[in-house]
Amino acid sequence: KTVSNFSGTEHIYYIFVDEHYRNQHIGKLLLESSENHCRDLCRRAYPETTDPKIAVFCEQNAPLKMTPAQYLQDNQNAKIDQCDRLSWWQHQGFRRIGMNYTVPAASNINEPLDFLTLNAKVPEGMGVSGNLVEFHLKRFFSICVLRGGDVQNSQLCLKVLFDAHSRGDLALHDDQAELPKLKEVIHQKIADL
Repeated sequence: KTVSNFSGTEHIYYIFVDEHYRNQHIGKLLLESSENHCRDLCRRAYPETTDPKIAVFCEQNAPLKMTPAQYLQDNQNAKIDQCDRLSWWQHQGFRRIGMNYTVPAASNINEPLDFLTLNAKVPEGMGVSGNLVEFHLKRFFSICVLRGGDVQNSQLCLKVLFDAHSRGDLALHDDQAELPKLKEVIHQKIADL
């Protein structure tokens, strides 16, 4: 079934391009390929739809919510500064969704992840409703976070889903202009430690 005029949703869990092959548009090609595959699946599910509309979601670190140690560790792991990574995703059309977002504790982590934002890329002129986010996160939490578990058994899952559902239309924030200053502020805080 379609939700909020979208034929499907997709969640980009992780993309990594070796630092020696960056700036060659490989990441962009990977995203485009994934989005095209999602559209093809929607066309099969809804043969009457020639141009399926999809919403692509991803999580990103929220640098101001991270400890300096988390920030530096993730910079080292990803081989890119967190603010520069956010800038890359913004250039690909992703926008931060205006809602509180916490990923419940999964089987392989002990604590909920509260330093993330949920981001979306939608077709021009379309917005993101709380119903769409709830629809998407129910499946994402069940499959990727709870590893097949029922979201009804997680109070934190239910809280995030309720927060999304109760908001109606959600704002999509373009943070591109603020990222250079944010990077400067964070690096100064780290230098002052």
